[in-house]
Amino acid sequence: MLARAPCPMLNSLANHGFLPHHGRNLSRTVIATTLFDALHVNRTLGEQLFDFGLLTSPHGPNATAWSLDDLGVHNILEHDGSLSRSDPYFGSPSTFHQSVFNETKGYWGLGDVVDVAMAADARAGRIRESRRTNPTFKLSQLGRECAFGESVAYGGGVANRTWVECFFGIPRHFGWKRPEAMVVMGTIGISMGVTPPREEEMRPAGSRSWL
Repeated sequence: MLARAPCPMLNSLANHGFLPHHGRNLSRTVIATTLFDALHVNRTLGEQLFDFGLLTSPHGPNATAWSLDDLGVHNILEHDGSLSRSDPYFGSPSTFHQSVFNETKGYWGLGDVVDVAMAADARAGRIRESRRTNPTFKLSQLGRECAFGESVAYGGGVANRTWVECFFGIPRHFGWKRPEAMVVMGTIGISMGVTPPREEEMRPAGSRSWL
């Protein structure tokens, strides 16, 4: 049985053979090498991302691998307000939800590109909607950081909208190529510096916190 995650990027890597198609028992070496080979993610950063995944493993602190479906444990890395998944209150967070994704796309306007500001607007909007409709809404500090990182992953510059919409399946048929520029923590941090101002829009009135 295939294992799939709440993360479209990792699912795409498995669906297209960059990660083992079964999505199970993925080691540090496999994750770091795949992220480097497919997306040009710095190997050290890839190992750090792998370590975050270990927090979701059902095998405890001595785990040395995780499966994609482990990442669906709620409120560790997976979080409410997904850009393409239902909150667990409504259904499985590992299953693509078209109406949620349509809501996300609504923040991108009608143009041919998606930029950081649009990605930030979509992130803020999905958090607001989740908070409004989900009586069990919750967003941990790590989930918050993941939420910003996800937005940077697809909107960390100016991206072709068609390619962004195919982010949920790496678009080889559109001419997918490994990025020339290496992705490092600084790359993410610079882009995240653009997104946090939208955080004010995500908070309840009078609150100093998302939670």
